[in-house]
Amino acid sequence: MPAADAERVITAISAQLPVLFPEEDAALMSQAGFEGVKLFYAGFSSKGWVGYKPR
Repeated sequence: MPAADAERVITAISAQLPVLFPEEDAALMSQAGFEGVKLFYAGFSSKGWVGYKPR
């Protein structure tokens, strides 16, 4: 991919999908009603979460 195209993609994704601190992600999931929220993966540009919705 040409560098100019990559820069446009990075800018577009950054504007549409902000990266939050792990504590912010967990707080949003808790506010949405999930329980037992835990970070199970954290890589260079992504995080993976697990949470359970009470019945």
